[in-house]
Amino acid sequence: MSTESKSIALDVMDWMWGTVQGAFNDKMNLSQIITDAVIGMIPVVGDVTAARDLIAISLGLAGDEKKREDKMQWMLLVIFVFALIPVFGGVVKGVGRLALNVTEDAAKNAKVLQDVIAFLNRVGHGNAVQWLKGLNVMAYESKVMASFNSLMDTLIQTPQRIKAKLGGVLSKSLLAKLDGWTKGFQAVKDKGVKMIPEGLKELNAKLLRLQQLVYRGEWHHVMPGARNVTREAEGRLIEQSEVAAERSAHGGWRQNVAKATGKAEDEAAIAKVYQPKDGWPDLMHSTGPTALEEDVYTGIAAFSGPIKAAEATGGEYLLRIHTSVAKTKTGPWWVRLPPGVNDKSWREFMQGGTQWREVLAVLDEFSTNGAYSIVRVKPGHSLNVWEGRAAEQFGMTNPGQYLPGGRSQIFIAAWEQKFAESVEWVADSLATGWKDLDGVGYAAGNVKAAGAARLQRLEQYEDQSKRPAAAGAH
Repeated sequence: MSTESKSIALDVMDWMWGTVQGAFNDKMNLSQIITDAVIGMIPVVGDVTAARDLIAISLGLAGDEKKREDKMQWMLLVIFVFALIPVFGGVVKGVGRLALNVTEDAAKNAKVLQDVIAFLNRVGHGNAVQWLKGLNVMAYESKVMASFNSLMDTLIQTPQRIKAKLGGVLSKSLLAKLDGWTKGFQAVKDKGVKMIPEGLKELNAKLLRLQQLVYRGEWHHVMPGARNVTREAEGRLIEQSEVAAERSAHGGWRQNVAKATGKAEDEAAIAKVYQPKDGWPDLMHSTGPTALEEDVYTGIAAFSGPIKAAEATGGEYLLRIHTSVAKTKTGPWWVRLPPGVNDKSWREFMQGGTQWREVLAVLDEFSTNGAYSIVRVKPGHSLNVWEGRAAEQFGMTNPGQYLPGGRSQIFIAAWEQKFAESVEWVADSLATGWKDLDGVGYAAGNVKAAGAARLQRLEQYEDQSKRPAAAGAH
């Protein structure tokens, strides 16, 4: 991934927004506008994760006709739509996410039931067992349908409002993408007349399995008549960004937590995966936004899991895919070529643009590609590099794009004199010739909505404050 290319893309967006005055915040990108519109519909103020989930599943359905025939996809959407219903909708959303883990296995379902009860205790909904026994999501079909239609109307209208405000400065490709979203969301709305009730039935079937376990007496740890107040019987849903180097619900590799706040808890999270070292590049030198956070150390967030201080030694070949602009060849993001692979055979290792984008999570807005360069570390020389797994990426300028990551990558201070002295260029800005770069990672491909949640027991979080019942899960 080229941080220089990313910087150029962000600078262009900043310039575009700087030329436009009016109702829109001049620092917002397209993704933020759409997210802001959806957040405005959610009763729990600031529930960004609910907006993210709603947009992700909606984009998936809008871009893939086959998904619009899948009841499971509609069940996911129904679960997230519950977040739009005031007072208790957020709680049903949390219960529904846990209920996605329900299967035909009664023993496993008993564990899911325990997690649901612990979650309900967490959000303080009276007697958790009685609440679950009395839950009938089918009774809310009309409210779910109304909320769904309202969501679709927002998603249909927002791209057109963007066009009305910014049509004169947006590129033809972005204008076409906005039209595509409008058409896709309209198709989802039309299909939802039939499929929202089907998705609600699928959710109800899973909840009935849990309710049957309650009726059979499988759950007896909560005293009737009062909410259990022990921390051991409480739990919270784990947010996707909280555990480094685990596969996310999207199927990719979760970004490292790298918030640039200076707070002790955020610095502690960074220290788990990255320890600065003399002589190695400083990954905390600069900050910027991602699709998930407003201000992070982007070099750390671009990795998933531990970031190792390593060396590239004499004789090694290093590959960088970049744009056709000559200066981008000395960006920081590279990959090692395996032993036996060199500038003549590198295409056996990286077999095309689709693979490059997916395994290294190179968004369209990071790099348009076009060229590659390969260096060989000179005998007797070495380079200090940071090495780790590429993290998944979510589009900001193009919010419909998602790439999973997973391939090992290295970060090098390629702009320093030491780099120039330590390598020889065996391939210098040559054309990749790749024809498979368009549409990689968009909704019609592999965008997936966040799915089943998991629970973390609160004995590890004794000082965590309570959330009011209306807040639900997020």
